[in-house]
Amino acid sequence: MIAGYVPGKGFTTTTLQMNQRITQAYAQMYLSNPQVFKWAGMAAFASKEVGMGERQAEALAGSDLPWIPGLTDISGTKLEAELAQGNLGVFSDIYWQHLAYQDGGIGALKQALDAHELDRTAFDAWQTIDRGQSTGNQDLVWQGNASLLRYEQQNVLQPSIYDSDRSTWQKMSSWPISWVQHIESPIPGDNMSFNNYKGGGDIGNFDDRWRWISESMLPAWKRLDSNPQQAVPAIEALTK
Repeated sequence: MIAGYVPGKGFTTTTLQMNQRITQAYAQMYLSNPQVFKWAGMAAFASKEVGMGERQAEALAGSDLPWIPGLTDISGTKLEAELAQGNLGVFSDIYWQHLAYQDGGIGALKQALDAHELDRTAFDAWQTIDRGQSTGNQDLVWQGNASLLRYEQQNVLQPSIYDSDRSTWQKMSSWPISWVQHIESPIPGDNMSFNNYKGGGDIGNFDDRWRWISESMLPAWKRLDSNPQQAVPAIEALTK
């Protein structure tokens, strides 16, 4: 597993150390099989972006400003905690699935499904990935990975992070602070921020967020992934 991670309890480290290890774990998983683990590659970039947000939130928490200027209901400490919670929540839900598939294939995940340890929607996504892997059909591999991406956004992050504090995320989507308002795409070479793509949107609204991810970020990752000479070095840099 990962040094400092205790299954069921999380990381015995700081939030920034936790983020770095999660980012590295995703990157290493992708590199172990780039033809299959597409979600992990995209997640590595996204986790790195979360880490940048945590650093900025931590800097605010250590300043003389008790709140994000203009947002009197959220502090740097609170924002860092929410970012870390989402980062760990997704990791805890899906990283073990990658390990199970890596070690035991779709059979290992079927055992988890039968033991009620894996959601049917996630298993169906892995089945699609497995069909693509076994037949050499990359379209199916991408389809399954996109389903995993949607599942994590809708079933993990939406209820645990975004729905728990709807007003804050709505305000942060439009507040005129560059690092908050212009929520950037984490994919290298993709310059389409959330607000440029969905002006007036709400990052906490699943439909707004998923439209940006599926129609802008995911195609950008596909383009990068299609060029291993660019994708592999970019992912390798996240393992250090």
